[in-house]
Amino acid sequence: MKITSVEEFTTIVTQYENSWFRGVSSPIYDLRPRIHWDNIDIFSEDDLVYGFLREQFKYHSSINSNPWYLYALMQHHGLPTRLLDWSKSPLIALYFALTQKAVNEDDHRVWIINPYKLNGFFTGVERVFCPSQVDTQMRYIETNTYFSAEKRSLEKYPQDIKVKLLFDSYLPANLTVSEKHLLLDFPMAIETIPLDSRMSAQQSAFTVHGKCTKTLEEQVASGIVEYIDIDFHSRNKLLQQLHRLGIVEDTIYCDLDSLAKRLRREKGYL
Repeated sequence: MKITSVEEFTTIVTQYENSWFRGVSSPIYDLRPRIHWDNIDIFSEDDLVYGFLREQFKYHSSINSNPWYLYALMQHHGLPTRLLDWSKSPLIALYFALTQKAVNEDDHRVWIINPYKLNGFFTGVERVFCPSQVDTQMRYIETNTYFSAEKRSLEKYPQDIKVKLLFDSYLPANLTVSEKHLLLDFPMAIETIPLDSRMSAQQSAFTVHGKCTKTLEEQVASGIVEYIDIDFHSRNKLLQQLHRLGIVEDTIYCDLDSLAKRLRREKGYL
């Protein structure tokens, strides 16, 4: 489906319950984390993380040593990770779709995901967890099912065997606080505490991706991931409508540079 106004967009997205949204400037940007986009192998990933951990104290001070907090911090500041950003607000996702650098005259896109169905599809547990707020010994899902990549469905272990799916198995080696576990194949939807006012304003959430380098939409069943395309030639009209609804530069980015940019735009000095 393709829309040309915010009214059309809100009519569609209000039909989705418990969903997250991701705005991109073009359909060519499918649902893969930066690690997979850039073909970064696991050893290079560890090197990047080690460098960040070694140098970050020069510019950032926090007593929070939870590895998931640190991993989200790396993603927040542009380090390639296994995390993919989402927003709980469809209007914020629409703003990102319209303001990112255009690709030729491609239509813009807002991806939609049901995080509960995603986790249920891969683990059998329709819940979204926040590993950054959970003690090390409790960061797992206990289940008697496993995801069969060949059948693309959940299968049961024999004799009611239960296994623990460890959230920390997604983390690079330099962030794990216990022994390293095998990286899971499939993605999961997770939440984290806001690192700052920007993450809070953007209503941030994540999917974290495993070994499988297929796009998220290729890995899941129908009805879990959908999208809305936005007509390229309607971009300026939609942005003006968003501005009138209070979706503006400084409410998104929460800093003085964005405030100044908004004021220049409103007075016609951009």
